[in-house]
Amino acid sequence: MMSMKLLSAASRRAAVAPLTRQQQTRNLALGGHHGPPPEWTGIDKVVRGVFPQDYQLAIAILGGYVGLAVVGKLMSGGKKKEEPVAAAPASPSFSTSSSNAIPSIESDDFAKYLETDAFLKLLENEKELTAALG
Repeated sequence: MMSMKLLSAASRRAAVAPLTRQQQTRNLALGGHHGPPPEWTGIDKVVRGVFPQDYQLAIAILGGYVGLAVVGKLMSGGKKKEEPVAAAPASPSFSTSSSNAIPSIESDDFAKYLETDAFLKLLENEKELTAALG
């Protein structure tokens, strides 16, 4: 029984060992950072003169974007003034006789209101519609 466990473990180690060596060899063959540095030309040569490592260049690019966002935010004028919100009626289910007020859905006047020009004007004017639905 014990000999079977030992043989099983030994055979697994023997099968895994070549795979591990092959994987390590393959990774080394890809080059990584072990090869000679590339010869940069043009604008890349100037930039890589200041930021030789890839991570330095990435940080510089991200810093540039953050700087542009901050400048854009500062140039946008700061706080925007909020328009005062009209107070909503205390009881939305009341019926009024005013020409610009919408009657309650539960009232008999609502069906008549849907047929008037005031309702059509309300649908055409987005500001009034959002205020009425508000």
